[in-house]
Order: sequence, then C-alpha cells, then structure tokens
Amino acid sequence: MTKLVKLMSTTRGQKLTDRTAEQLFQMIISDPAFGPGAKLPNEAELCGRFGVSRTTVREAVRHLAAQGYVEVRRGRGTFVCERTSIRQDIGLG
Repeated sequence: MTKLVKLMSTTRGQKLTDRTAEQLFQMIISDPAFGPGAKLPNEAELCGRFGVSRTTVREAVRHLAAQGYVEVRRGRGTFVCERTSIRQDIGLG
C-alpha cells in the first residue's frame, strides 16, 4: 500500500511540474519583457505566481532548460535563450 501511495504522489507531482513548465513557457513567449537574455523572476516570485512549491518550480525550470528555452546560471539566475528556437517550436519562425 505504501508503494501505491508513493506512485500516486509521484504521478501527481510530475503532472504539476509539467503544468508549471507549460505556464512558465507561456509567460516567456507572451511577455515581451522576456526577450533573449532576459532574467526570469526568482524562485520565490515564480512560486507565488504559479501557486506551487520551490521544488516544482525548479523541476519546471530544469525541464525548460533541457529543451533549450532557458539557461540556468548558478548564482545569477535563469535567463531566456534565443527566441529563434522558441518561435520555430510554436510555428512562428
């Protein structure tokens, strides 16, 4: 029974992370303030904006970084990568 509870909570966490990554991606592509090289809000601000934990925000950012949409610079923050790839992915480029 404990394994089932762990599996269910993991599945829910992944879905929340995916949803948060999608919301963050939408924020990046829809707000002109987040052009190439722009710094994203810090973790605490993103947690408040999306109503999720820091762990969820970190996982969502990692997901977007793996896809090349953002770059995490340790000690400096998270920055938006060149929009060319983003624009192509959403069919605008």
